[in-house]
Amino acid sequence: MLKKVAKTNTTTGVNNMVKRIEIVHAPKLPTYHDIIGGLDEAGLRQTIAREQATGDVQNWWESFIKDKGHPVGGTNKDLTMLTASSDNLKLAKNQNLGNPDTVRRTQELGLSIPEHTTSGLFDACAGCSTEECRITCNGKSGHYSQWPAERAKQTRGAAIVNNPQFAMAKVILELKRAVNSNAFAGVHTALRMNMWNDYNYTKNKGLAPVLIGDFEEPPSNWQGDSSGASEPSVKHTNYTKETMNRVLLPGETGIDKHGYDRNYHVAYSTHNRTPARRVEQGLDLGQSLATPVWGKVRSGTNFFAFQDKENNRVIGKSFSGDEYDDRSSDSIVQPAMQSGEGAFSLLSNKNVPNMKQMEGRSTEASFIRPQDPDAPVGSKLGIPSKYASEETKQRLGEVTKSGKTISPRTIPWNRRNINSDQFGA
Repeated sequence: MLKKVAKTNTTTGVNNMVKRIEIVHAPKLPTYHDIIGGLDEAGLRQTIAREQATGDVQNWWESFIKDKGHPVGGTNKDLTMLTASSDNLKLAKNQNLGNPDTVRRTQELGLSIPEHTTSGLFDACAGCSTEECRITCNGKSGHYSQWPAERAKQTRGAAIVNNPQFAMAKVILELKRAVNSNAFAGVHTALRMNMWNDYNYTKNKGLAPVLIGDFEEPPSNWQGDSSGASEPSVKHTNYTKETMNRVLLPGETGIDKHGYDRNYHVAYSTHNRTPARRVEQGLDLGQSLATPVWGKVRSGTNFFAFQDKENNRVIGKSFSGDEYDDRSSDSIVQPAMQSGEGAFSLLSNKNVPNMKQMEGRSTEASFIRPQDPDAPVGSKLGIPSKYASEETKQRLGEVTKSGKTISPRTIPWNRRNINSDQFGA
């Protein structure tokens, strides 16, 4: 941050205003892992086991949120660590009538804490975010930009810093109650711990055995159809950008799940630094590749051409990721993935306040991509005119608001297609 400071010359008695540049370095925040990485499994289990007798966790929680100005009435309207489908539009999409039964019979819970460094307390996306990711983050879109939702996120983040062990015990206690209630009703439980953070919970040696491992087996009180009797109590469903800024090394398949492969599912999120080769690897590995795009995404199985900043392209099957949030069901319900292939889960861009910063700078390889990288700027499948860079307009041409088509003014570069010759000049 640059700061202008006025300086007075007292020697001559004349006030000479001298502009001086003083560089003020913002302190580096600890990472989310720095905050919760030191949890002790035995201590966490003990805290959870004695809660029914002592109420220590709930008493701490009510005192903490009351100090933050939240009402405490001992009702289901009180702030919780986990948000349920009934209180979150993103999670509630699972229950849309058009979704497959497997998705509709899943209640998804989520942990919403402040994205990247907006808590002022820790970096929730350390090593995974990019500048364009931070600008276009959905954590500031729609309902999430409103004060009650933002305030709730900030309170949860502060609670985790205040007492990591009690905060995570609170998460697990709420999760246990949800699993018990859902199983009795024949409903699956999914948990998205990284609503607005990017963190691999399997690497947390003190937390993972309790948060993930204890929910690998089917619920003992399952009352639904026979398929649910063999499913884990909780399906962890998360997004991550980890490993998406580089090519996977030999033997790598993505993030290290530390043995929690049975119920820890990950959708890999592409961004403006993702190489096409990494996308090709993901498709070969059967991964769901979450990719933000301009405009409304078509339903059904389609094809998508991913272009990176080096102009390499990869073409793969795609589907709309807007129809539900439970990415752990993609490989089961999406025809594009049922043969073991990976596919692009295309996500329509959201309107966020910071989007103005993207005006005049977007290209085919930006964090939000056009649904067709050859489409003229301003067209249905292209980059909206106000967001496209001038160079991109010259290269792709433009459809104006009046419907007039402006032809490309430069010759397109030769695009190198990794896995297809269907696209490109």
